[in-house]
Parts: sequence; C-alpha cells; structure tokens
Amino acid sequence: MKELMHQLKETTNKADDAEKRADDAEKRADDAAQDRLAEKKRADDEKKRADDAEKENAELRRQIAQQPSDHVNQDIVRTNGKPKIDLLHELLIKDGFTKVLLFGRTKHGVVKLLRELNERGFKVAAIHGNKRQSHRERALEEFKNNRIQVLLATDIASRGIDVSGITHVINYDLPQSYEDYIHRIGRTGRADKFGTALTFVD
Repeated sequence: MKELMHQLKETTNKADDAEKRADDAEKRADDAAQDRLAEKKRADDEKKRADDAEKENAELRRQIAQQPSDHVNQDIVRTNGKPKIDLLHELLIKDGFTKVLLFGRTKHGVVKLLRELNERGFKVAAIHGNKRQSHRERALEEFKNNRIQVLLATDIASRGIDVSGITHVINYDLPQSYEDYIHRIGRTGRADKFGTALTFVD
C-alpha cells in the first residue's frame, strides 16, 4: 500500500510539473506574441509619423518653389545624407554671406548650433526663449552693426526683429507652417534690396 501511495504521489507530482511547464511555455508564447504585436504597432506608428512628416515637407517644398518674390531669391539646400553643419559651414565661408539670420526649431537646437559654429570660428549670437531681454538687445545690436556674421533664432524669439541689410535667411530646420516660412524670409529683401532665403531639406 505504501509503495502504491508513493507511486501515485510521484505520478501526481510529475503531472503537476508537466502542467506547470506547459503553463510556463504558454505564458512565454503569449508574452512573445504580445511583444511582437507591440513592436509591430511601434513600427507602424513610426512609419505613419515619418510618412506624415514627409507629406508635410513635400507640400512645404512645393509651396516654397511656387512662392513668387521680387526681392527674395528662394532656394533649397538638399542634404543628401551629408551632415547639415558641414553644408552650413560651406555656405557661410562663401562671399556675400555677411549678415545671416538662421532659424532653428528648438532652443536646444539653437544652443547646440551656436556652440558648434563658435568652435568653427564663426562670429555668431543667438536669441531664444531662455535669453533675457538685455541679452536679446545686445545680440541684435551686434547683428545690426555687423559685429557678428550669423544670428541664430527660434520663431518665437525672432518676433519683432527689424534689421536692415540681412543678406540671407537660412531655414536650418523646416518651419512648422507655410505662414512661419513667409514670416522668416520676410526679414531679407527689404527696402528695395535683394536677399536670399535657403531652406535645408533631407
């Protein structure tokens, strides 16, 4: 009888172990399936965002190409995989790029670009939302009096800028809207003078 009970107990334990292993395997399979679904959703979401951004950029590029202007020469700078900072460097060392207003999308991006251009030897200043009014006024004064070559700005910080003789407006980052684009390029080509607006696109 004891031997029979022992065998029954061992059989029950083995059955329980087998069931537990089966449950664990099923749980791992379920988890893996959930992970695959989640990864697919992330990939689909990323693709949708990329597609939406490309559609917006394509429309903006189309509008830029069609926008007529008597005093502003508008053109596109295609990066073709090359670092934007290197392309910008090549532009800024050309003749005629004497008073350049450059637009970035974020404060962080403007600060980073300011540091990079300083390291490359360019005379630059920046205005953005974190700067005090006194700093903004000093940067604008230096820009007006040609003590710096490039003024970096975000769209919000650039409101109210009234500086004559801006030779180039560079859209280092695409504007959020066509209206923002028009406001940006309107800073050059004033008072019957000619200016150039360049927009970086991938």
